[in-house]
Amino acid sequence: MPHLTPQLKHHILLQLPSHPHASDFQQLAELHGIRGGRVVVWRWWRRWKQNRQPLQRKAGTGKAPLLTPSEVSRYIRAPILAANRSHRAIHYPTIHKSLQCKTGKEVSLRTVRRYGKEQLRVKQKRTTKRTTDEMSVETCEAIAKIRRKAQRVSKSRVMFGDEVHVRLSEAPTSTLVLPGEKQYVVATETSSYSKRFDMIAFCTGTEVLLPKIFTPAERASADVRGINQAMLLQFIDDTLAQAVEGLGRYPITLVLDRSGIHNPANIVQAFADRSSNSITEVLLMPPAAAKRLSPLDNSIFHDWKERVRQHCPLTLRQIQQVMADEWNNITADDIQSHYYNCGLMRDTNVYFDCPDPAGHRHSR
Repeated sequence: MPHLTPQLKHHILLQLPSHPHASDFQQLAELHGIRGGRVVVWRWWRRWKQNRQPLQRKAGTGKAPLLTPSEVSRYIRAPILAANRSHRAIHYPTIHKSLQCKTGKEVSLRTVRRYGKEQLRVKQKRTTKRTTDEMSVETCEAIAKIRRKAQRVSKSRVMFGDEVHVRLSEAPTSTLVLPGEKQYVVATETSSYSKRFDMIAFCTGTEVLLPKIFTPAERASADVRGINQAMLLQFIDDTLAQAVEGLGRYPITLVLDRSGIHNPANIVQAFADRSSNSITEVLLMPPAAAKRLSPLDNSIFHDWKERVRQHCPLTLRQIQQVMADEWNNITADDIQSHYYNCGLMRDTNVYFDCPDPAGHRHSR
């Protein structure tokens, strides 16, 4: 039973007669379901009868805590902080076992969890994997440099490009299921080696540009597994250069990952060959930084794939049309939210997602 408020105790005690008997206390305890019975109510009445004011809980009353504040800090907070700073996973059973060995106290695992949650505000979170390079100060500074440059110009003048693919086996990843029913969905194929359709896609902060989709047959004729540099440059020559010029903006900064097909000099030259001078600079993101810096990876491509999966079962006849239609249906509002997630909006802290702020000690 939770602690009763002073006002509620006052309301209960007002129901007693002027000179109560033991039976009066017992009846009142049973009426209000007070744990401890008439003895507890009698103790309340004995304090209350002096001034008939709401009873205030006295400091220091109640059961003594199992762990002192210093023990909570030393044996619960300190191990969690050390694990967080060294980027290791840690869980309550480990802390519980160490605490019992060092203090000699019989404390339950549930109590340790309660101290962590209520006093230290510890939360159980899904881990995020990072390589050593991603955790370095140099990577954070390189990401911050691109973010600062992007924040100084209009979002319509910053363009991102990347490659993505969809397989015929794509299907919705979740569905509502009634008790006794199955969660199956119909798909054309279920193999992870099903036919793959690759797409080159570009977007600015306000719109998406026409994509280029390559079928398995087209890749086979070019004798490539995915998309190579020649295919990218041909797409720029055929479609993208004209689309960029049609935007009527100058200058535009193009940001790409460090894939082998992204050669800045060749890309700028391909635009120039089509009399497109809007692209004045091509920036390459640091290694393994696309998830933090590119709105396509974080996570326009994910949202787009989810929409494509809703057309399951995908077939050879309609998959290209579905991919193109769903890409072209992406709105400016959709894009802007992902630009914000990547720290590209003005006045956003360029170090907001630093994996080790205590160790790096960045200054804005």
